[in-house]
Amino acid sequence: GVEALLRWHHAKWGPISPAVFMEEVESSDMLEEVTRFVLQTALAEMRALTPALPLRIAVNIAPRDLERKGFIAEVVATVRSLPQNTTLVLELTERFLLSESARTSAAFSALKAEGVKFAIDAFGTEHSNIDLLGRFPFDYIKIDRQFVTKVDTGGADLIAGIVALARHFGLQVIAEGVETQSQHDGLESVGVPYAQGYLYQRPATAQHIATSISSSGETA
Repeated sequence: GVEALLRWHHAKWGPISPAVFMEEVESSDMLEEVTRFVLQTALAEMRALTPALPLRIAVNIAPRDLERKGFIAEVVATVRSLPQNTTLVLELTERFLLSESARTSAAFSALKAEGVKFAIDAFGTEHSNIDLLGRFPFDYIKIDRQFVTKVDTGGADLIAGIVALARHFGLQVIAEGVETQSQHDGLESVGVPYAQGYLYQRPATAQHIATSISSSGETA
């Protein structure tokens, strides 16, 4: 699996972290344009490269996207153009709570019917709400890196609790921000099946990722 990362290279200030600007984007009229750009760009790159192995590609969206008129049609059209072995995962940040509106429920139903998966991003931060897990058909919980960094220094019990919670709701767990082998081992010991982070792969271009995947497939 891979996750599309949005990066801003400012002409004057250089690289600017999404942590600086994404909260502003998500609460502004720019959200629609930015979400569309990331979704279309990331999936177009995967479509052009056609990886040889089954692949999940994750794209971050905001709850407001699900409320937006035309969003479902945009995603469906994009998904139907993907290679057959590619699955789209939409990650929803917890910065803003999901509203249980008719449009949001319709978006989940329509996109799940097209094979789209859903993940709660950075679970355990901001507006953590266990009730969301029961009200919406998520597929994954992503544990925030602030908890992952403590898994090998006394924080394993908390992550074990999140794993148990996920199992109760029939969800898979993904740990974010894994940087060391000891963190990997700690997560594995408490039953976390998936993880991402610098330990496994640093951010790279779509071409590099596709080449790596193809090489892995040939080796296997």
